[in-house]
Amino acid sequence: MFNKKVIITWSFGTWKSTIISLLEKNDFPVINEVARKELDRLWLSSEDLIWKDLEEYQLNILKLQIEEEKRKQYFITDTSLVENLAYSQDLEIYSMLEKLVKNNLWKYDYIFYFPIEIDLENDEKRYLDIAFQKYIDEMILSLYKKYWYELIVINNPKREINEVYESYIKRSINHRYKTILNFLVT
Repeated sequence: MFNKKVIITWSFGTWKSTIISLLEKNDFPVINEVARKELDRLWLSSEDLIWKDLEEYQLNILKLQIEEEKRKQYFITDTSLVENLAYSQDLEIYSMLEKLVKNNLWKYDYIFYFPIEIDLENDEKRYLDIAFQKYIDEMILSLYKKYWYELIVINNPKREINEVYESYIKRSINHRYKTILNFLVT
């Protein structure tokens, strides 16, 4: 029986949701990306959000993530409360969100971190701005450090000379998936 609380973290576009889907297919209890569900519910892409809506959106996804984590005793998730704060740094409601996060942080067994190593894929849901992606990544790292969480870094394998991009992506996803499995089943 699976008895851990696990986060797979990083900025957007690192194939976290793909790995969560693979874990779910193998009967691991997962919490799928609540931010994407909320965008789907609102029929929006991240670029459609205007500043006023952004505060409500961030508050909603934070509450949804808290509800999901409370509902499941053990889980693997590709979004964390800390990540929500990273996306909320410039919002007027940041201090309120931070209090909500502090009151609901759990002890996680593992937090896997994927460094930025893969080009962004257009999924019609997230920004394609690489500078913003790196900014979010830096915020995520600084917040995990602030809250004293230790991250397990999983780098991609080195890309082979003349390796087709799609093959490299599949190999990278497989590498990250297998590395996580090694932690979870031992």
